[in-house]
Amino acid sequence: MDTIDVSNLNRQFLFREEDVGKPKADVAAAFVEKRVKGVKITPYYGAIQDKDDEYYMQFQMVICGLDSVEARRWINATLVEMVDPDNMESLKPLIDGGTEGVTLDTDDPEHIGWLFQKALARAEQFKIPGVTYSMTQGVVKNIIPAIASTNAIIAASCCNEAFKIITGSNPYLSNYMMYSGDEGVYTYTFEHERKGDCPVCGNLAKAIEVDASWTLQTFIDNLGGLAEA
Repeated sequence: MDTIDVSNLNRQFLFREEDVGKPKADVAAAFVEKRVKGVKITPYYGAIQDKDDEYYMQFQMVICGLDSVEARRWINATLVEMVDPDNMESLKPLIDGGTEGVTLDTDDPEHIGWLFQKALARAEQFKIPGVTYSMTQGVVKNIIPAIASTNAIIAASCCNEAFKIITGSNPYLSNYMMYSGDEGVYTYTFEHERKGDCPVCGNLAKAIEVDASWTLQTFIDNLGGLAEA
């Protein structure tokens, strides 16, 4: 249900200034269809939780680029619950990608001072005039410090994994890759181990204290708030 904000314009190539306020799904679909001839995309503007199992069953795989941790947990649990051991078509691979910008306190002089020195050094390197402390503070107060190149690397990695799974051309990732661009170009991969007490794929019973006044929805909401969820 995400719409385009001004802060989205500096870190991708799908949206333009005239698109601010419009649904991301609709604008992205129209852009890609125009850019890549023959491609047909059906955008959906709404909560992914509103769709039932039948909707997700139609896909070969699911690729996520969600900001919401709750939504990520929901789609993961939904795809796991859909699996029928007697029906291989029910197994839908999930490829999850995301980026995180620098966390800054825009009112902390130490944080802004550090960022200003970094910006000033880069400005001197590339002969960019006009970089001041006040301009630096103004920028970080109005945009999220994530950049298009970082998003492009993660998006490309997701596409690469999708291609390998669909074609069987190469072994797919097992099962986690992280890219860090703050001190250069660095990636590493490792395999997340399955947790026996995972509320989604684990099979160990766990005692949970509940209040007699809780509704089913309250119980579900509390499950989502558990640290191990």
